[in-house]
Amino acid sequence: AELEGLVNRLRASWLAGKTRPIEYRISQLEALGRFLDEKKQSILDVLAADLSKGEFSDILLTTPDIVAFSLPQVVQLDSAFVRKDPYGVALIIGPWNYPIHLLLVPMIGAIAAGNCVIIKPSEISKYSEALIAEMLPNYLDKVRSCALPWHPLLVDVSTSAPIMQEEIFGPILPIVTVANLEEAIDFINARERPLSLYAFSCDNKVWRRG
Repeated sequence: AELEGLVNRLRASWLAGKTRPIEYRISQLEALGRFLDEKKQSILDVLAADLSKGEFSDILLTTPDIVAFSLPQVVQLDSAFVRKDPYGVALIIGPWNYPIHLLLVPMIGAIAAGNCVIIKPSEISKYSEALIAEMLPNYLDKVRSCALPWHPLLVDVSTSAPIMQEEIFGPILPIVTVANLEEAIDFINARERPLSLYAFSCDNKVWRRG
C-alpha cells in the first residue's frame, strides 16, 4: 500500500507538468552532479565497504552522462519531426556490482526526459544503499502533487481536468455530473472507447440501455 501510494503521488505530480520544463530537468541534473562531487569521498568509502575497492570508476562513469544530457542539442529536419514525451513514472532497480553507476545513469536519462523516478538500490550493497537513501534526497526535488487531490472521490470534475486526460492507476473515482441518461451516453460516445463500462441503477431499463 505504501509503494502504491508513492507511485500514484508521483504520477499525479507528473500529470501536473512539473517535470516537463527543460529548466527544471537541467536543475535536477545539476543537483545530481553536485551530489557526486560533494559526496565523492563518502561514495568511495561505501564502495570500498561494499565491494572491497576504492576506485573512481562508479563516479567517473556517471559524471559524463550528466554533462551529456545537460547540453541542449538542436537537430533541424526538413519536413518531418520527432516529438519525444516522457512516459511518466520510472522504476530503476540498481544491481550490487556497480551500485552507484548502474543506479544513477538510468536515473539521469529518466530525469532528462522529464519523468518522475523511483530508485531501488541493491540491498546487497548495503553501505551504498544507505548513502543513496540518506544523502541523495537532500539534493533532488522530492516531487509533491495533492494538482490532483488525494481522495477516493472527485466530484463535479471538469472534462478538461488533468485526471480526465490520462489513464487512472489509483483508487480515485472522478465523478462527472450529467442531466440524464442520454447525456451520459453522448458523453461516452464522444470519446475513445472505454476499457470497461459499469451501470449502477435500480432501474433495469437503465443498465440494459447502457
